[in-house]
Amino acid sequence: MLLAGSEVIASVIDEFVTTYPNANVRMLNGNAEDMLRYLRTGDVDVVIGLIRSSASEGLAHQALAENALCGRLPGMDTPWSIRPT
Repeated sequence: MLLAGSEVIASVIDEFVTTYPNANVRMLNGNAEDMLRYLRTGDVDVVIGLIRSSASEGLAHQALAENALCGRLPGMDTPWSIRPT
């Protein structure tokens, strides 16, 4: 299943390799711990993902976007809030 960000990343990579045709682009997928280990050992040059601040200690990092999470709890006017009396 493709996520919404997949299309954005694909277009950015396409533009990057068009601009820098000699660049070698390889994408890896893994958990944050693995990705940070690859970064620290020099197996990758860049990691894009969600990481805890404490996990990125000693690394330069930059927020690429902010994502606000929203939720809605059922109110008294919804079928899910009806309580037996």
